[in-house]
Parts: sequence; structure tokens; C-alpha cells
Amino acid sequence: MALDEVKVHSLSSSADISLGERKPVYIMFVDMCNSTKFKTYCLDGEIPDGIWIERQLIFLHRVMGIIQRFGGTIVKTIGDEVMCYFSRTIPAKSVLKCGTDTHSLFRAIDRYDNEHWKIFSRVSLDYGEVYDSNFGLLKPNTIDPVGLVVDRCARLNKEGNSGEVVFSSSLFALLDSKSQAKYSLSMERKELSGIGSSEFYRIVVE
Repeated sequence: MALDEVKVHSLSSSADISLGERKPVYIMFVDMCNSTKFKTYCLDGEIPDGIWIERQLIFLHRVMGIIQRFGGTIVKTIGDEVMCYFSRTIPAKSVLKCGTDTHSLFRAIDRYDNEHWKIFSRVSLDYGEVYDSNFGLLKPNTIDPVGLVVDRCARLNKEGNSGEVVFSSSLFALLDSKSQAKYSLSMERKELSGIGSSEFYRIVVE
């Protein structure tokens, strides 16, 4: 066990908590784009609050549905953002497909098929070991991931644009050779706040 990890376990014991074992998982964040802009549009047009709330709930419901279909576990919703994780036993290619397919969820909603109302999303994905911060608040056998992987995935989400999936080099390394060849040219490197230099890949979903 590394020295810094020994110190962390020592500190956790003195704080009456137990870090437990680290678990390898995929992390995914799905964020609805321009929701604040739409709220402002509703406010300026004196459109009832129920409209933007309904729009947000449709987004959350559809995103949570596709996550569950791909075998993911929803941890929490944060306003108009969904955080979830997938077991390491699920192929990386399948997790990535969940991310890309998410963008197609909102294309056939007639009510929102115009410039101001249309729903767009951005997705980030990462893979690595996390600790469990679930202190009995979530369902049994559900973890609340915490750690560098979660923080990095959250930062990567901010690098994405509408209709994009941004994913880390850690997830890229788990893809099959055909998929790696397909996405290798989209590699970028950037300093992420609180994370440092990070390599990631970008998919633009048509």
C-alpha cells in the first residue's frame, strides 16, 4: 500500500469513517444544455414555470431510462444533470454507445422541435477506481462514487458541447482495437482545473 494511501486510511479511522475498498467503475455525467437560457426565455415571455419544469423532467426521465437499459446505476440528479455508474463487467463499447445514443432521445418530441424549445445534451465518460461515499442514503448494493475519476468526469463534461460525448483515455484504453482506431484522431489534451493535464477524446453525434 502506498504511503499516501496509508495516511488517508489513518485519517479516515480518526474521523470515524472507513474508506473501504476501491471499486473499478465507469462514470457518466449527462447534462442538459442551455437550460438556464430556456428558463430566461420563459421568464421574458411570461411562460409559466411548469413549462421549463416539464421540459427538465422529460429530459431526466428519458436519460434515466436509457441508463437503466444499458445496465447502469443512477446515483443522483443535480438539477438538470444525471450522474450514474456502470459495472466494470459491462464492455466499454456498450457504455460508450449508451452515451452516444442518449443524444437521439430528444429528436422526436414535436412540442420541443423549434429553436427555443429543442432539448440538447452533452455527455462525459470516464473509468477508474472510486471509493463509496454511500452512508446508507442510497438503495442497498448501490455505491455513491467519489474520487479523482468522478471529479475528472465532471470536468470533462464542461469540455463538451451540445450533441457531443467526451471520454477519458482510461476508457479509451478499454475499447477494442477497431474502436480505438476509429476515435484515435479525436484525441485532445488539456489542463483541467483541479485535475491537471488530461488526455481525452471527443465524439460529435450527428
